[in-house]
Amino acid sequence: FNVDRLRPEQVKTIEFGYRGTLNEKFYLDLSVYNSWYTDFIGYIIGLYGQFDQTTGFPIGGLQAFRLAANATEQVTTQGANIGLNYYRRKVTYTVNYSYNKLVSGADDPIIPAFNTPQNKFNVGLAAHDMRVPGTDLPHLGFGVNWKYVEGFTFEGSPQFTGAIPSYDMVDAQVNVRFP
Repeated sequence: FNVDRLRPEQVKTIEFGYRGTLNEKFYLDLSVYNSWYTDFIGYIIGLYGQFDQTTGFPIGGLQAFRLAANATEQVTTQGANIGLNYYRRKVTYTVNYSYNKLVSGADDPIIPAFNTPQNKFNVGLAAHDMRVPGTDLPHLGFGVNWKYVEGFTFEGSPQFTGAIPSYDMVDAQVNVRFP
């Protein structure tokens, strides 16, 4: 088991996008990217032990270890993102989607530890200067955001590697401003 000395990871990325307002009511953020990594850093799992030559089974104990290593081939990732905000007088609506993919490098001997869900999506609503119920005070604000994250394999270390299932969650907040 032989691993070369670790070299710094290098990346070249090209990204195209647009970010701007439309009719003073909409804000659009749109981008796509492609990245090419040289010496992408991942890790290799090693095993130390003695094995029976006839059965192939280990004799005595085994010691597993993990070493940081560079990919032997170029690793490519790509992705896209789109976000849209719609502004009303006291309310803002938001929607956002992102896509990220490890395109090549998955068959390299290293474990790439990309650790990024392929698809993420969220929808939100935020308001400000609303009337506090039961009063004449116009100082209530609130926000609610729903987020969905597609499941992925998290590759951290041997004891912290496994499937992260798809999940969604809701964040909510309420605030009152005291002038």
